Amino acid sequence: MYVCICNAITEKDLKRNPELKKLLGTKCGKCMSRKKMTQAEKYIGQFYCYETKTFMKWSELMNFYDGFNSYCSRMWLDNCDENKHPGSKLLTLIEYKREYHDWLAERYNNNVGFTST
Repeated sequence: MYVCICNAITEKDLKRNPELKKLLGTKCGKCMSRKKMTQAEKYIGQFYCYETKTFMKWSELMNFYDGFNSYCSRMWLDNCDENKHPGSKLLTLIEYKREYHDWLAERYNNNVGFTST
């Protein structure tokens, strides 16, 4: 589950790299002001998806982020392959998602493949 959508940080990311806690709340701050949801609350009502600007059921939201994260990872790998030349700066996956988040979301929502420009 995403802990901070603005910085594209999930609970798994925090478990793997606790240093990411420093980035929480550095953009909009909503993740810092919101209490952690209980299991029961996750299944009540709808949840807003920033990338689609719509509300979804919990299971739909999780399915969306599974696909979106896979898409972002693939696009990042393509970016790494394209920037292997000397002098280029390679971004980490988190940096790439943060830098190109809106562009990635637009392409994913419009079903633009990996080879399209």
